[in-house]
Amino acid sequence: MAPAWLPAETVAWVTIPDARQFRQTWNRLSLIRLWADPAMTPFREHFLKAWREAVLRPIEQRWAISWTELAEWLQGQWTLAWVDGSAVNGGPPGGVVMGLEVGDRREQVRTNLAALQQRWVAAGRSVRTEMVRGIPCLVLLLPGGGWTEAVSAALHDRAELPPAEPSSAAPSDSAKAQKPFELAMGLHGGVLWMSDDLSLLERILAGIDGSQVPSLKESGRLGPGDLDALRGSMVFGALFPDRLPGLAEREAGAAAREGDGFGWAHLLRAAGLSEAKLVTFRVVGSGAGLRCEVTLHVPQEKRQGLVRVLDFEPLDALPPEWVPAGVLRFYRVRLNGPQGWQRMEEFLAQLSPAWKRTWDFLVETAQQAGRQQDPGFDVRREVVEKLGDDWVYWQVTPREQGWDGLEQAPSLLLVGSGHSEALAASLAKVLAGAALRSEAMTEREFLGRKLYSVVLPWAVRSADPSGAAPRLHFGASERYVGFAFKPGLLEDWLRSLDTSGASAAWQGGWREALAEIRGGRGCVGYEDYAAVLQHVLQAARADPENLHQALIPGPLGFRIHLHSDPERLRRWVDPQALPPWEAVARYVGFGLLSTERDADRIRWTFLMSAGGRAP
Repeated sequence: MAPAWLPAETVAWVTIPDARQFRQTWNRLSLIRLWADPAMTPFREHFLKAWREAVLRPIEQRWAISWTELAEWLQGQWTLAWVDGSAVNGGPPGGVVMGLEVGDRREQVRTNLAALQQRWVAAGRSVRTEMVRGIPCLVLLLPGGGWTEAVSAALHDRAELPPAEPSSAAPSDSAKAQKPFELAMGLHGGVLWMSDDLSLLERILAGIDGSQVPSLKESGRLGPGDLDALRGSMVFGALFPDRLPGLAEREAGAAAREGDGFGWAHLLRAAGLSEAKLVTFRVVGSGAGLRCEVTLHVPQEKRQGLVRVLDFEPLDALPPEWVPAGVLRFYRVRLNGPQGWQRMEEFLAQLSPAWKRTWDFLVETAQQAGRQQDPGFDVRREVVEKLGDDWVYWQVTPREQGWDGLEQAPSLLLVGSGHSEALAASLAKVLAGAALRSEAMTEREFLGRKLYSVVLPWAVRSADPSGAAPRLHFGASERYVGFAFKPGLLEDWLRSLDTSGASAAWQGGWREALAEIRGGRGCVGYEDYAAVLQHVLQAARADPENLHQALIPGPLGFRIHLHSDPERLRRWVDPQALPPWEAVARYVGFGLLSTERDADRIRWTFLMSAGGRAP
């Protein structure tokens, strides 16, 4: 396994422990079976034609190897690691090494490497052979200064940079960025090794050959539970955040040191990640779906910055009974409002004085807006201290078709509070004062409760025929303040508090799926991918001309704005070749997000379920 040969000074690594098992699990995944379904053939062939022309053909021409051959190389383990070579041998601060177990394909790999060398020599490119512990390694010289440029060079037949003229002047940053990049490849036993640092490669091979080279496994930085998780994973990765600040400072020099510029080492410290001993990532199969886990190993007493903000209270986060059935997405977070506010202020203060000043300016603006209505208004006393520890959000399935349907799907945000009516009244003062217009705020009664409606200060005219600016509607129940841009959704929620109906809390699937990922407290999220994909397919088939500027919903509420050149996108994607929803519905399910924590770690788990409708 990778920890047995990775050096102790490894910063980050990712591995596929067993390629054969990976392929078996991969082929069982519902999304892979969807891609291979006959109904997808016209769309798939259109995409693959562009893929072959834009990606595979340049790789084959430049590297003398086909994608099929490359895929057949991997027979066992694959590992990619980032190692701090400067900690031991004075090498590059961040050397990269990759090991690919080729098994009985060794002769094929040797043949491919020889063909690659001949291709490069014939093209006049720089290539040489270096001996590393008796192993001949092919060293390719690529233009650019790193792995990003190397990948770009693999896809584009770029000419190499001419040798630099001798100069006594110190090289500029741009000159350093254009320094040619060396990639060494060698076959040792049944493993193909690649690295941008020959000294790092020699150190790894020495350890494999029996020399006394401290390994990651011997360092004690991975516990028995981590090694067990590695063995049972499709993909496993690990990062040692406490190594990053020092590595960043060695890479960037004095500009990255705390108090001198805004480097990413400073960002890591402010976020609290430098206190984490380990971050692990793993992907495992779950039936025909996937489960992804990210675990932050940091003792509770050392949680600082953004890590403290995300350290949610271990309270019930299941859907309350009044959350309606059939929601498009649902999230519930148990975050103590006043504590979260304080922790965010501390994080911004550590991050940058400029960010803290911006935060203070926004708070003072809210304070002055409230004092337009009440001269004695104090935003911390009237708003912050009245926040509770329960935050609930859901979005209902859109009724409108087309690309705007998902974007305009009604949603509701609830903020828990033990003083909900007072909190709603305080927020009304702030928003009314910020609007600077008496007609911007209106009030009305609904089921014996006061509802507010306000035009937000930054609102622009809406796209509906009336052209009116959208209004935010909000009001309080006994335990929450609810916010919505559609008043009907706010009213439906208030009605549901006194009536019973179909609830997301008791539909089949919720609790079983959450039990699988050990969730239900702190944070719970749910997304109905079946409903989302159904809407996207219908929109793409009905309005293909506007696909290039569509907002495509992604996992966990993220949105992908295509905003692409229509002709370029059409080369890859043919919306009219997409199948009807009914042909692929059986492959798409739902997603769940949950957290768990104890005194030593915080874990986020994401489950993508296959088939069936929402729980």
